[in-house]
Amino acid sequence: DDNIHIIGGKTNKDHLIYYVRKNEIKLIEQKINKINAIAVLKYGQKILKFGGYDFNTNERIDTFIMSHDIENGDNEIKWCIKPKFKLKQAVFGCGCVLYKHFVVVFGGSTAHQRYTDKIYVLDLRKDIGWVEVEHMKCPLASRYVACATEDNFVHIYLNINKWPNWKK
Repeated sequence: DDNIHIIGGKTNKDHLIYYVRKNEIKLIEQKINKINAIAVLKYGQKILKFGGYDFNTNERIDTFIMSHDIENGDNEIKWCIKPKFKLKQAVFGCGCVLYKHFVVVFGGSTAHQRYTDKIYVLDLRKDIGWVEVEHMKCPLASRYVACATEDNFVHIYLNINKWPNWKK
């Protein structure tokens, strides 16, 4: 409904909603740890959030959380941890897109500041969890930003990579 959810960040522990049509910002929650580079997607009337980097514990996150169906004007968002959708490895800074009921994740930063080039797919309608796409990899082990276009093309962009030879 033309609303923008602002969730977490390095210095932000709030969940805010910017209502574009009203030009208003509303504080929804103040219970969020300072989490950076969390993956966030809209799925129907729900919000999915997973992965990220927790500045309080200095750890990458492998948790998958889903909201209830959000209605315009909700003063509270109820979140539910989905253990069956726990990430294969804790990661932040991964690119992600939603295609129908599939979440696709590209790369990211894993434990010990290592980057990955792996691609994972999650079917939100099944209980099998994340499946690695073994026949395909990202162009480089790195952090990514991803977007899907209306004509079903997926674009992945290199975000941050501290690997010294990435320019080559």
